[in-house]
Amino acid sequence: MIFNCLQVLGNEGIIQWILGIVSCINGKITEQKIPLKSEDGSDMSITPAKKGYIMVYETFKDKDRNPELRLEKINY
Repeated sequence: MIFNCLQVLGNEGIIQWILGIVSCINGKITEQKIPLKSEDGSDMSITPAKKGYIMVYETFKDKDRNPELRLEKINY
């Protein structure tokens, strides 16, 4: 199972997107949390894609850059 959510870090009130991966292999449940961030603070949307991948849609704050759509491999 894959999910994404917002996480508030410490007392500073810093908000960060987290990609969560929960897997069950041979009856053992494992959880991974991967922080999602970009260098310029752009917006990201995450959706499931083909098996073993997620689709990332990123829009940049710099209006000269076009939005980016890509597949990212995940380990689960």
